[in-house]
Amino acid sequence: MQERLRQTTGDELCGILSGWLSACDTTLLVACRNHILPENALTASWVKRLWADKDTVLLPPYHYERRQDCHKQTPVPECLQQTFRFCPSDVSGERHYAGIGVTEIRLTNGLRILLRPTPDHSGRLLVNLFARGGVGDLLAGDYYRYEGTAAYMELGGIAKVHADTLSDFMLQNELTMNVSISNSWHDILASAPTENARALFNLMFEKMHAPELRYDDFEEIRKDELENWEKETSLGRMLKQAPDRLLTNRLNFLVGNVPEPAQHERKREDLENIRLDSMASYYRRLFTDPRGMTVVVTGDYPLEGIREMVVPLFARMNPPEDAALPSVVRRPQVVRQHREGFTGENEEQTVLEYVFPAHYAPSLRHSLTLKLMRDVLQNRVLEILREREHLVYSPYVSLFYNGTPEQTCYLNLSLSVDPENTAQTDTLLRQIIRSLQTEPVCAEELARLKRSFRINKQQVLTPEASTEWRNILTNLLKNGESLEDFEHYDRILEQIGAEEIRRGFVRYMDAGRHVLLYIGTHQYDAEPSDVQNIKRKTR
Repeated sequence: MQERLRQTTGDELCGILSGWLSACDTTLLVACRNHILPENALTASWVKRLWADKDTVLLPPYHYERRQDCHKQTPVPECLQQTFRFCPSDVSGERHYAGIGVTEIRLTNGLRILLRPTPDHSGRLLVNLFARGGVGDLLAGDYYRYEGTAAYMELGGIAKVHADTLSDFMLQNELTMNVSISNSWHDILASAPTENARALFNLMFEKMHAPELRYDDFEEIRKDELENWEKETSLGRMLKQAPDRLLTNRLNFLVGNVPEPAQHERKREDLENIRLDSMASYYRRLFTDPRGMTVVVTGDYPLEGIREMVVPLFARMNPPEDAALPSVVRRPQVVRQHREGFTGENEEQTVLEYVFPAHYAPSLRHSLTLKLMRDVLQNRVLEILREREHLVYSPYVSLFYNGTPEQTCYLNLSLSVDPENTAQTDTLLRQIIRSLQTEPVCAEELARLKRSFRINKQQVLTPEASTEWRNILTNLLKNGESLEDFEHYDRILEQIGAEEIRRGFVRYMDAGRHVLLYIGTHQYDAEPSDVQNIKRKTR
């Protein structure tokens, strides 16, 4: 593509543009920004006159002159140049997984490093640092005091370098870094050219231990929020009324994605009581504890060089003496039976979301079983509801699971139907589930699905796929799965039989008890009395 662009001439581009404009007599696209005054309403005659005038306007030729880059190169800040000597005693164990090309290094302070070189010839490396501990672990009284911590820490850089200097240095040297705190985890995503790896790792260390605190910006944002506390924007009103957003919010609550503290509405006192110093203390408590922390490094780099660099740097971290690790398991309550509708604008179609939430024991084998169940269910829905009965539009089955710490999963069937076909769809879906619970999938279909899993893995996780390797290694560990199991992915996949999948449908799906959320109208068939009670309570 680069070579083709270099060969492209202005005459070629003019030829393409002339071809597009040759249809100007029959085609017209008009855009107008902020045209809100009624006395200046657009008219067809005005548009046509404007278009006709284009042939009489004379434009001077534009000559591009390249400006000389006058920016001075920002020197590397002193704190980002630090080097540390590799000490074998900092390493408590090391293992190489030849099947997946991953080197695992465990440090004596409890931190784990995963190195997976991916020679994609980009000359860059990608880093993801993560550990357990997030706002979902907070007590109800503390949740709104700390939920915005990551955003406020991102206002500044690091304490040892002036913000403008650091910004210029990162821009000139192509360093990126982003801090986040979710319900259950805290992360740093970063990347840099391999030649700037030392500066990147030092920058991450400084950001974890000594972030810059922007007190003026913090107070300005807080003051602005307080002044606008009772005011509702038109966008806010639209979001509160949008049926798809309402449905998604309800779904997240029912499947346990919303932690208990976040289920209570934020109050003005919560905003008045937030303090940047308190947030910084909470932030450092999370990011300076190496116990259970993992650093994943992928990209185009020499293994030994990065190993000798990253090990001594993160070995400097010391576990706190008086802090307890976050609980390993937090099993939120999931609702297994619920029906609720939302008003939609399209009266001719109803959007149905069937959800089957459950708890599961995290492991690669169980997640692969759930994925096979997802694809089997997808096949049945396509075969019966769409191709045979012609009832649904664009049916799709999704699988979501959170291994650590929630241990929750749910299969989500999304489809659109005509309102008069909703009851029949309900009935047929229950029949499909019951048949999958009693009749094991045939060997040929299971073999096809497994083959597609293996092919997809080979196509996505190529030796050069830096981003994909970083993401898969991160997600594996966050979901409580092991590198050893992933190294034997094909063997574990092959061991999953039709009977195991049938038992999975019995365990994780109940034909008579599930969550149904819909936008539009639903022609209910016969319902159990307990479902009616849930509906009345919700309303």
